[in-house]
Amino acid sequence: MLWLTGTHGAAAAIETTDCRLSSRWLTTVTAECGTLIVAEDPANPDGRQIELFIARIPALSATLRPDPLLLISGGPGQATTDLYLTLRGAFGRIRREREIMLVDQRGTGRSTRLSCPTASAEDLETAALEELAVLVAGCVSALDGDPRYYTTSVAVGDLEQVRRELALPEWNIYGISYGTRVA
Repeated sequence: MLWLTGTHGAAAAIETTDCRLSSRWLTTVTAECGTLIVAEDPANPDGRQIELFIARIPALSATLRPDPLLLISGGPGQATTDLYLTLRGAFGRIRREREIMLVDQRGTGRSTRLSCPTASAEDLETAALEELAVLVAGCVSALDGDPRYYTTSVAVGDLEQVRRELALPEWNIYGISYGTRVA
């Protein structure tokens, strides 16, 4: 087990292991991965706890810049780890001197993923309006999580908590699509 650390060497509170990020049809990427446990409802820290999945893609140079790049994906609902796998070539120059940090936003990817257990994507796309209301209500009631706490403002709080846990004074932020709103 390793500890994720900021590039300035401060120990952080996120225990990690070496891992490989992978997605169907894409090349895998070596990373350092861990989870941070956070309250599902930030106003109730003693309530239900969920996991945020975090991955650090190491810089290629031994001489690192102290401020990593945080990538924030679109959607909402897209896992940042999947986005990075798709676009990793675009970040090659940045990765020369900077670590790249990936946090799957709560409810996506490997971060307590919320997905509808009662209806397929096809059902939701092809349903008539009256039928759609019933499908959505059934989906929301069957979710393993309270959707009130899977919002942009809560996700921003999660990212700030990750930054503090990593003992990073600052990081660069790159958002794509909906990720620009989060940024």
